[in-house]
Amino acid sequence: MMRRMKHGTGRSAFALAFALAIAGVAVTAAPATAQTAAALGKPLPSPDLPVGAVTVRIVAGSPASPVAGTSVTLVVNNVPREARTDSAGRATFAGLAPGATVVAKVVDDDKAEHASDPFPIPDAGGTRVMISTKPWMAGAGAAGAPGGGMPNPRQLSGEGRIDQGDPPGTLTVRVSYDDFKDAPEGVVVALVGYSSDDTTNFHIARSDAAGRVQFGDLDRGGGTAYFVMTLLPRNGAVDRLMSLPLLLDSQHGVRMVLSSEKRESTAPPIDDLNKGGEQQIPTPAGKVRVVLEGAPDPGAVVTLIEAATRKPIANAKPQASAADPSKVQGGAQFNADPKLPPGTLDVAMVGGPGQTENPLPGIELRVMPAASTDVSSGLASVTGADGTMRMALQVTGPQKAVFTINGRALASQPFDLTKSGGKLVVRAHWDDVGRLEAMLDAPSQGQIVYAECVSKGQRYRSMPFHVLDATGSKVSVYVFPRTMFRFSLQASVEDQLLAAQGRFEVSNYSWAPYRAGPDGLLVPMPHGFKGGVVFGSDQAEVSVAPGEGFRIMRPIPPGGRQFHAGFSLPVDAGNVSWKLDLPMGAYQSELDIRQTPGMTVHTPPNVPSEVRTVTQGTFTVIGPIGILPKQQMALTIEGMPTAAAWRTWVPRVIGLLVVGVILTGLGFALLRKPERAVVVSTDARRQRLLEQLVELEREGGNPKRREQLLHELEQLWG
Repeated sequence: MMRRMKHGTGRSAFALAFALAIAGVAVTAAPATAQTAAALGKPLPSPDLPVGAVTVRIVAGSPASPVAGTSVTLVVNNVPREARTDSAGRATFAGLAPGATVVAKVVDDDKAEHASDPFPIPDAGGTRVMISTKPWMAGAGAAGAPGGGMPNPRQLSGEGRIDQGDPPGTLTVRVSYDDFKDAPEGVVVALVGYSSDDTTNFHIARSDAAGRVQFGDLDRGGGTAYFVMTLLPRNGAVDRLMSLPLLLDSQHGVRMVLSSEKRESTAPPIDDLNKGGEQQIPTPAGKVRVVLEGAPDPGAVVTLIEAATRKPIANAKPQASAADPSKVQGGAQFNADPKLPPGTLDVAMVGGPGQTENPLPGIELRVMPAASTDVSSGLASVTGADGTMRMALQVTGPQKAVFTINGRALASQPFDLTKSGGKLVVRAHWDDVGRLEAMLDAPSQGQIVYAECVSKGQRYRSMPFHVLDATGSKVSVYVFPRTMFRFSLQASVEDQLLAAQGRFEVSNYSWAPYRAGPDGLLVPMPHGFKGGVVFGSDQAEVSVAPGEGFRIMRPIPPGGRQFHAGFSLPVDAGNVSWKLDLPMGAYQSELDIRQTPGMTVHTPPNVPSEVRTVTQGTFTVIGPIGILPKQQMALTIEGMPTAAAWRTWVPRVIGLLVVGVILTGLGFALLRKPERAVVVSTDARRQRLLEQLVELEREGGNPKRREQLLHELEQLWG
């Protein structure tokens, strides 16, 4: 609900770039039992989509069973939009504002609603999400296609699925020409493993008459990510087929299809290296272009390693490439101006390479209703030589602005011009220097290699891949901090506790799993927290560590691991102290605290905050939070509601009176003396109320009557 995205520099920018580059990893790298099923309802960043685009795929229990022609609702900042699915089950929404929070929903034939997780619109690329209207079938990858036919092998290529009949630690791969009847024999299939201890392993086998290869005795504890790959000749060229990193299930075997197009197909050669975010750029044949993303050591050396022998083949020192102006980091800030008449929008565009703040002339900006998905609609104008423009609009509701800079489409947050005009300031910057890259000589076709470099004592690797003779290959090495932490929490007062819940995420910026230690990874919670709870299916891999935080028991897969959980902090005399140790730091995080009358929130230094009112209430929104590793996030909340003092001592007095009455009655019964009244107060009205409370407590009377008596006592005592 309250999630907000901002452009950043340094660490957060690196994180975003890596997340986009390995967009498919977070799904595939999960244990095979949870791969596609765990991805249901989860947003998947997709750099191939334009900014502000969301595609929602609706299936009925299996990727091979798309639901066509059904209506999908996308709720954008609490405003619904609708689109219908195509023959592949996909509904597309375009032109959404970066930073907007959305939820995708669909209603099945039984009128039951199925929804995605809430997620923010990123400021780079689009987002894909899949929702199933039926329970996910075990081994859904092998589920029948609509009408009971066999699934399309190419559609399932590279996706692992569990098989109840296969023993744990086994991986069975079937090679196909998009037809299970056309399964070639004698094809070499390779398996490369990246382990959490920084080692690699290599396996190779040839397909049998049914096109199958089986690898056994593999790591099923989550400590090794496996890449499966092969080369298939077709139409005078070669298809480079591979999977994304796969972690095996601990209880069952896993099966996978590696499929080309049909043997007679004239479609262009397939290159599954693109699955890992490797957008291929022209590279001379026989060469490997290695791009260093992030913040590498300028003196780092790139080495090409043969996967089978782990021996170096070639090395080179990277050089700076030409800057790419299409990598635009842009943002738009709107401020209402009561001096401007309604419908009037003043626009100023500034920016340039690096941190340049020059006017940006000749940029077309189009204003349209915030709910519109047609980016060609609305009123358009172009910035003048000074980078500004003024637009007079006829508006009846929230608007948004869309514009393109250096070929990259961007959009603003929704803004309101119905009551007054306003000013929109757009800032856009792009790289003024290129990334470091190295060009290395590749070995002959068929060999499997990977690139690595050592920066500041840490080893970083690319994905493994087959070398092709006909074309060069481009791969990336991500030189980022190994792990980073972020959270998105909502908190509110419940009784004498501040209850917080939401999403926690540990990102792993490596193609290998991350193992913190034999007991898993501890994610600390604020000092003095209580009542920790892990929600839903996350309980299978995350547990509560009393007094410490939450413990992720399995290694963190490539891409990262997220879970949903909650905890509480005590309210002491109307105050809450939040002290959260951050061994991994925190980036792009947010804490939303529901306001109560008189509340004051003292935020951490250099962390922005604002008060925001939405349909769910008024919140103090703290974020985006960026804190370096091994530091603490400390804040205090004052003026929170506290229980009236009488609510503490009156029940105690009542309890004592009840005990006293019982003991007195018992004594009188034993001594056989007449019953005597007990006078406990000189105030007749208080006396009567207390006696009635005693009677209610003893007999378990009407709770509503008890509340009425307590309310009257509260008025008597002020």
